[in-house]
Amino acid sequence: MQARALLMKSKIYRLLALIFAFTGLLIFVVLYLRNIEGHFFEALRQPVTVAIILVPFLPAIVLSILGQKAEKAFWALMQPAGSEKTEKK
Repeated sequence: MQARALLMKSKIYRLLALIFAFTGLLIFVVLYLRNIEGHFFEALRQPVTVAIILVPFLPAIVLSILGQKAEKAFWALMQPAGSEKTEKK
């Protein structure tokens, strides 16, 4: 039962990460067009621009990391007790 829960958690986190990445991309495009207006290298000198680039993608990054940890825990649980550990990357 625990293995099934870990696998479901991993898949849900990955799906949500994909949704948030797509949403983050849309938010980034809107913020880019409103604030930077094509002057990308000039805008990189401002710290706010870096936040505009990174913040929309933070939820996707966090959910992706959580999904990866849940998947590693699942594979560790599925590993037979006496066999050698082979990590899936």
